[in-house]
Amino acid sequence: MSLGLEDLLLFVLVIFPGVVARAEAQRVAGIPEDRVARTWVRELADALSYSLFLAPAAAAVGLVALNVGTAGRLGLIDFVREGPSPVAQSVPIQFMVAVLVYAFTAFALAEWVGASRQASRLRASLIDRFKLGEGLSDEPIWWSIFEQGPRELQSRRVSKASRSS
Repeated sequence: MSLGLEDLLLFVLVIFPGVVARAEAQRVAGIPEDRVARTWVRELADALSYSLFLAPAAAAVGLVALNVGTAGRLGLIDFVREGPSPVAQSVPIQFMVAVLVYAFTAFALAEWVGASRQASRLRASLIDRFKLGEGLSDEPIWWSIFEQGPRELQSRRVSKASRSS
């Protein structure tokens, strides 16, 4: 599998706005970055989840620009049926304008979503409302097992002290 220019451009236009949103959210976060332990898999998952919402919104604006630029001749159905290459060949200037509108919209939305921390607020409200992830922890399982011994020892000492008093 080789990575061509179109694939790289698709990556930048679809995935990179999520990376920008994630970076902007971390920049304005109340907790400094060095205090948050996150793996690269978690960072990638967060960026992809941002992209999951940013790309369709920006694509809708880009398709509206394509539709307006072609005076209603081309729309979503034509784009899906024919694909991007034939559309780009038939109306190159309008297609380029639509791609630029998409890119500007995606990165502007990424900056706004990241800076306003809207995704974090939405996630927090969903967790509060539906009790999602209750009892889950980011700590590894061995940490709770490691701490279990000292907790039991301390509870025994407290119960012995209360009996002897």
